[in-house]
Amino acid sequence: MKTTISLDEMKNVRGGSGDINVLIFLGAMLIFIPMVGVALSIAGLVKAVVS
Repeated sequence: MKTTISLDEMKNVRGGSGDINVLIFLGAMLIFIPMVGVALSIAGLVKAVVS
């Protein structure tokens, strides 16, 4: 899986239903980023309890 998207790929995506794909991608990022933060904070709590 490739996580980075080049500008050329973004331009290609914008054809046809590209706007919907971009909205889905942005929505996924908005959901994914807080989940990572929560996971990191939980991991920090676990480390603090274990040590």
